[in-house]
Amino acid sequence: MKNALFSPLLLALLATPASAALLTFDSLGDRAAVPAGYGGMVWENWYSLNVLTYNLKPTGYEAGLISSPNVAYNGGGAPASFSSGTPFMLGGFYLAAAWYDDLAVDVVGKYLGVPLHSVTFYPRATFATLFVLGWTGIDEVSFTTRGGTQHPGYPGSGEHVALDNIFIDEMPTIGIPEPAAWTLIGFGTAALALARRRRAQ
Repeated sequence: MKNALFSPLLLALLATPASAALLTFDSLGDRAAVPAGYGGMVWENWYSLNVLTYNLKPTGYEAGLISSPNVAYNGGGAPASFSSGTPFMLGGFYLAAAWYDDLAVDVVGKYLGVPLHSVTFYPRATFATLFVLGWTGIDEVSFTTRGGTQHPGYPGSGEHVALDNIFIDEMPTIGIPEPAAWTLIGFGTAALALARRRRAQ
């Protein structure tokens, strides 16, 4: 399921300009704060975790791992954010709940402190879900987690999420057009669906 969801996004990334970035957290230290400047962003309460060496298993961190070995998580299950001094486009990301089923994750995109976009996701604790947003003209994204119940068999607890493979693109300084990359994703997904339908017939 992960590969099936990731393939159209990967194809679109390969066709995007050099300013686009896929942030995987894999080059960062284990249980270290995501440093300011990583991916051109300022990170608040995000930490990287090496899932392969993590001593508590099973967890939703394993489920949320898309590119090995790291995911990012919100420290203490508390609110977390990333921001930039210039507007950017948030294409999407993979998300899993670390410990809880039915965990709510409120994601808000802001510009100069004013909310422009908001959505609530309910990621699973057993596999990563790709959430495609395509939000443009924002300079901050905040994540707030709440609720949920302990997933059976998981040894830890808390309103933590596993975040991986964020797609971010720089926005032009004049105007904020919809990025061509997300048009490509739409065309790519439609083409794959059409090809599968013809093959099945």
